[in-house]
Amino acid sequence: MKESEKYHIKMPSVSLQEYIEMKMDERDRRYEDRFAAKSEISRISDLASERALALAERSVERVSGQVADAMPRSEYAGAHKSLVDALDTHIKQEVLNNLNVQDRVDEKLKTINERLDGMNKWLIGALGGVTIALIMTLVDILVRVGS
Repeated sequence: MKESEKYHIKMPSVSLQEYIEMKMDERDRRYEDRFAAKSEISRISDLASERALALAERSVERVSGQVADAMPRSEYAGAHKSLVDALDTHIKQEVLNNLNVQDRVDEKLKTINERLDGMNKWLIGALGGVTIALIMTLVDILVRVGS
């Protein structure tokens, strides 16, 4: 191929006006397709945002209910002390009544620790859930304000 042929553009066998109209129609069609795609993306995004907001609101309501039902720390500390005192009394009675005292004491202390660990995990989970729900709500609000 010669150097001069390399840049030679073959014109279609239509008039310049028809060619320009054809190109404009093609570009109009592309713009319409892009607009339709953007509209669909916007619609899907709005639906996703609404669903995320609904989920966040439900999570906040659920966690708020759990937090409302939870004991205040001072009340929990008092109840926990009473529980520990009651268990101490029970353990002392078991020591007097059984030969396998050490095994039973270890089991009871393990159970107490497991329960306390479970309560601590629940509290951490509840706080984490509230934090995530608040963050999701804030992000949604910022997205809505930004758009």
